[in-house]
Amino acid sequence: MKKSKLQEILRREIDKYASKSYKELTEISESIVYQGNEEGEFFQVEILLLENKMDYVHVGVSVDDGSFIRTTFWPVSSSFLVFSDGRVDK
Repeated sequence: MKKSKLQEILRREIDKYASKSYKELTEISESIVYQGNEEGEFFQVEILLLENKMDYVHVGVSVDDGSFIRTTFWPVSSSFLVFSDGRVDK
């Protein structure tokens, strides 16, 4: 899968999880991993709670296409913050 397509999926996943509340995100206790298929191409998403502080949570999101290189060395990834007052920093 082209990197640009993985970046599009990453942005969509970030938007999906960044719309969740601070409280919902604090309940992530282990990484969330799921697979998808878009236009006949496989991808995998991993959501990980990087920090769980009293005033914010830091969430990491990565997307790969299952290939050895992309999975091991260069997944497409980013992170965002959701604050307890509802602010989001993407």
